[in-house]
Amino acid sequence: MYACLCKGVTDAQVRAAVGAGARNVDDLSLICEAGAGCGGCHRLLARLLSGRGPTMCPEKDRTPAA
Repeated sequence: MYACLCKGVTDAQVRAAVGAGARNVDDLSLICEAGAGCGGCHRLLARLLSGRGPTMCPEKDRTPAA
């Protein structure tokens, strides 16, 4: 699944970046460019950074953007 549409980054790429040391959205932007576009993906990226997967109801996701 795409985690960042602006940059075409998948959740697998985000998880790989986390494995490579990414700890926040700024790190992800540097490593794989996720989150470097419009910012609409920041909540999902925060969930992936914390080790939680995406929810089926993103409007109920209250994870603050990083």
